[in-house]
Amino acid sequence: MIEIYTKKIFFHARDLSELHEIFLKIDGVLDVKIGKIEPIGDLHPDLTDSLDGIQIEFNPKKNDLSQLMDLLFSARDPFENPVGIFYEHGEDVPQIDLHLHFAASRGRQLAVTDANLTVNDTDLSAPRKCFKGFLGKIRNFSPS
Repeated sequence: MIEIYTKKIFFHARDLSELHEIFLKIDGVLDVKIGKIEPIGDLHPDLTDSLDGIQIEFNPKKNDLSQLMDLLFSARDPFENPVGIFYEHGEDVPQIDLHLHFAASRGRQLAVTDANLTVNDTDLSAPRKCFKGFLGKIRNFSPS
């Protein structure tokens, strides 16, 4: 039997149980489990030590982390409620961090000032939305 190289990613957000079936239908996703995430260190003042979350085991040759994060952010707005992405291996951090920064600036109109300086937020009179996406390393995942 040929052994497939797989990776795991863990997401925290509200009401992830409905995403269980959606993630399973994605090509390259091998297993999805709902449970409790135990992060390493303090992450967010509104969060507890144990978070509801979902574990996704996938084949990185068929899909990548950005596809899974796109699905998460399309279903859960990180400007409304905290959304956490937890990793096992440090090699995933640059891609997750890049995607979090991309998601944080998505939807903002870019503008170029007279000094040829590009700025992200052109409407200073509108109330600023706070991006509540965060990244953390996982200590343990306990399936429910």
